[in-house]
Amino acid sequence: MLAPGPSASTADAEELPITGPLRVVNAYPLILPFLVLPAEGPEALDPGRLALSVGAAYGNAFHWDPMVLYPDLDVLIDAEVLKLSLSAALGLAGGFSMEAGLSLIAEYGGFLDPVLQGIHSLFWLPNGDRELQPANRYAFRVVRGGEALVDLDEPFGAFGDLVLTAKWTIRDGQAGGFGAALQAALSLPVGSVRHFTSSGMLGAGFGALASWRRSAFAAYAGLRYLLLGEPSWAEVLGFRPHNLDFFACLEWAPKRVAWLLQADGMTLPYRHPHPWLSSLSGTISMGARVRLGRKLLLEMHLSEELWSFANLDIAAGCTARMAL
Repeated sequence: MLAPGPSASTADAEELPITGPLRVVNAYPLILPFLVLPAEGPEALDPGRLALSVGAAYGNAFHWDPMVLYPDLDVLIDAEVLKLSLSAALGLAGGFSMEAGLSLIAEYGGFLDPVLQGIHSLFWLPNGDRELQPANRYAFRVVRGGEALVDLDEPFGAFGDLVLTAKWTIRDGQAGGFGAALQAALSLPVGSVRHFTSSGMLGAGFGALASWRRSAFAAYAGLRYLLLGEPSWAEVLGFRPHNLDFFACLEWAPKRVAWLLQADGMTLPYRHPHPWLSSLSGTISMGARVRLGRKLLLEMHLSEELWSFANLDIAAGCTARMAL
């Protein structure tokens, strides 16, 4: 017989479960206009329970290709991104739950360029010509054949799109064994098209979430299909409306702390053959979730790119989740 998981009958019925994947979202500037969903487990919220999440994620991005790989394409992405997120989830009857989330995004020059150059030098890692650009300068430019997809050099703050999700938990899985859920999502264009935090179009997603738990150990996986509305600037690089995002996560949650190792990836919506635009995006994350109270959790993570395409070079995040 499987031993109960950390949030099964041994936990108070009012406790907010400590289990689940890291809520990592790709905040790379070229991805921010589109629907991107955080990893999530199939676990259900109790009917009538409201859970609020407040999060902050911070990372550095640097890619520079002054018309080398493709003579018609000039790319410079030199930025640090701060993403503040607020979401509210409500448990409904029958294993259903709904969530609404909104983010505030700031992009500027930041402070991490010298730090990352020092780390790269210390471990003999490639620096991507970062040292050839002014340190801690903000620039976000993608120009093809004289036509600009985006060309920003002034720091800014702007809202992202409003994301609504619904989840149907088929089997919870927190007490042990297999868990499964279906998830649907819709993004409403309330962000800034000018600052590239919104595409100005609706986006939709649908997918499956799964888990397997044995005592304190668990594995999670998810696959979502994303249908992205075609923005007005799509013809500059070409556009792929049909995309996938996916994740896999390992968890060890003995009592008041859950330790997690997670990989996230997604296909990119651009058709131009440049590897920064048309290949897979992938990150590896390590993190922990700590119980601060029966109804309060704190999650922290550190992420690094799996490969140097359409990802923040390094990112960190922190999310507080509270049940009401």
